[in-house]
Amino acid sequence: MMKIVGLIFSVSVFFLCGCAGKGDGAYFGIGHYGTKSVVYTSVKVDTLRFGAQHTSLEGQWLMRDSILYFIDRYVVGVKKYSLEGEYLGEHIKQGRGPDEVLCASWVSAIDEPGGNFVFHDTNCAVQVFTPDTFRKLVDSEAAWFMKLGDGFGEGSWQDLLHNPDPEIPQMYEYRFDCGRMLSADGQVILPVTTEHVSYNGYDVSSGAKDYWRHSYIFITFDPDDIAGTKHLFGHYPPVYHRKNIPAFSEYDFCFLDSGRLLVGFAADPLIYIMDTDGNIVGSLGFRDAYIKGDYPQTRTFDAYERNCRKMRTGNGYYGRMSHCGGLVFRTCRRDDGTWMLQVYDDRTFDMVGDISLGDRDIEIVGEYGGHYWAYCDVDLAAEEFVMLRFSLDNIK
Repeated sequence: MMKIVGLIFSVSVFFLCGCAGKGDGAYFGIGHYGTKSVVYTSVKVDTLRFGAQHTSLEGQWLMRDSILYFIDRYVVGVKKYSLEGEYLGEHIKQGRGPDEVLCASWVSAIDEPGGNFVFHDTNCAVQVFTPDTFRKLVDSEAAWFMKLGDGFGEGSWQDLLHNPDPEIPQMYEYRFDCGRMLSADGQVILPVTTEHVSYNGYDVSSGAKDYWRHSYIFITFDPDDIAGTKHLFGHYPPVYHRKNIPAFSEYDFCFLDSGRLLVGFAADPLIYIMDTDGNIVGSLGFRDAYIKGDYPQTRTFDAYERNCRKMRTGNGYYGRMSHCGGLVFRTCRRDDGTWMLQVYDDRTFDMVGDISLGDRDIEIVGEYGGHYWAYCDVDLAAEEFVMLRFSLDNIK
C-alpha cells in the first residue's frame, strides 16, 4: 500500500464524551482527521462478466498489478483473469505433492511488498507461495491456534475452560465472518474471536461485558515460527461497551501503510488508525445521515439466533473497506436497505465521495491505471462473476 507522505491533517481533537472508562484504553481522547468535502456523488460504472465455470462460485478476489485472482473457497486452486475478464489459467493443484495443497483456502492475501500469496485453508493451516511460479515456501501445521506455544497440555485446557483468560492465544480462533487477512513483510495478520462458553459477546451472563472490553480482535505471527512470534492486539471501541450488540460485531480492516491498519466496525461511524501493538493513533470517517445507530441489545444467544437477521434488516451499519489508488473506500448499508460508498483521500483523510450504490453491496478489489475494480455479484444462471469497473477522475 502507498505510504503517506507529507500528511496535511485537518485535526479536531475530540473526547469520547461519557463513554471513556475502564477498558476503553487507547480509544480515549484520540484525534479525528479530515473534513467532509464531498465532490463526487455518482460514478459511471462499466459492468464486466468473468466466466465462473469450474469454480464453486464462492471465493475471494485479489488483485496484483494488471491481474485479478479468484481464490476458490471450496475447490483447491487459484484462477487468473485479465482486467477485462479473460480467463488466463489456474495455479495450485489438490494433492500431497511439494507444491500442492489438500484443502481449499478460506481466505488469502498478497504479502506487501514482496507479492507472495498467503493462504489460510479450511484446516486452519497457513501456506505461502511465490507470486509468479506458485512454488510453496511455507506450509504450517493445521489448527495454528492449537499450536501457539509450549507447555499448554490437557490440564491447561481444563483450567482455561473454567477460567477464561483473554491474554492466552489458545482462547482464540479465526473470525470466519470477517473474511479477511493481511500480510506484510512475512507477518500474517488475522482477525480472531473467542466463543468460549463462559467468555463471549452473545450472552450477558457469559462474560459479555468483559468480552467487548478486553478480548483481542487480531493476532499476528510469522508462518515460519507461529509459536515464537504470536502477538495479540486490538480491542473493540467504546460503542460496544455500552450495550450488548453481537448482531453488529463484525469489522473490516486494510493497510494504511506498512505499520498501521485502518479498522472499521459495523456499529461505529469512525474508522480507526491502529498500529500492530493495538495503539489507536487517530481516526477518520463520518456518520452516514441515514444510519441511526440505535441498535437493539441482545441478552442471550438464543435471542441473538432468533432475531439477528431481523435486526440487520431493519438497521443500517458500516461494511467493507479497501485502500488503493490513493483512496480509502467504505461501504455503508442504510436503514432503508440501500448501499452507499464513502470515499476518503488517504493524504488528508477528507471525505471526498458519497456515492449511491442502490441495492448493490460491493467490495473494492484494487486499482490499476486510474480505474477501480469491485466484485458485485454472481450470476448463477449464466455461471458468471459480475465485476464493476469505475474511475473517479473528477475528484480534485
